[in-house]
Amino acid sequence: MSVTDVTWQPWVPEHSFNRGFMLGNSAFEGKPKIAYAPSRGAKADFAAPYAKEFFGYLEAIDAFSTREQDFSRYIEENSAHAVQTVIDPVLLHGSELWENLVVKPREDRYLLLYYVMERATDTVSKAIGYAKIHDLTILELSDRPLPYGRCRIPE
Repeated sequence: MSVTDVTWQPWVPEHSFNRGFMLGNSAFEGKPKIAYAPSRGAKADFAAPYAKEFFGYLEAIDAFSTREQDFSRYIEENSAHAVQTVIDPVLLHGSELWENLVVKPREDRYLLLYYVMERATDTVSKAIGYAKIHDLTILELSDRPLPYGRCRIPE
């Protein structure tokens, strides 16, 4: 079974897809292959040579779903597979788990800015404008935080 985040994408052009994440290793031969909610990340459709390799791997997988609707549509439009779109596996936990992890911000008036996988220039710009108008502090959760914690319109 393959269950993790951005697993179905070509990692480095000269290496292509990770065969383990695509359930393509010989250790998986003769065993049921299931992939729950893999992601290709923020990238668009695969380039031709990667698409051929990707769809070749899919033929050997018994069951799979994706976590992005556009990824499901891409697979359905380019193969005979019907693909179910499902939620991110971290959202399968009950609310109690998250309530035990949450830390209340010190700020009373804030705008929570959350983005991953790409530099969300337009989103950041809109958040800054909105926060200025409404006198809010921006709290940023990101895998690419703004330099020195200072929000400014990105270049």
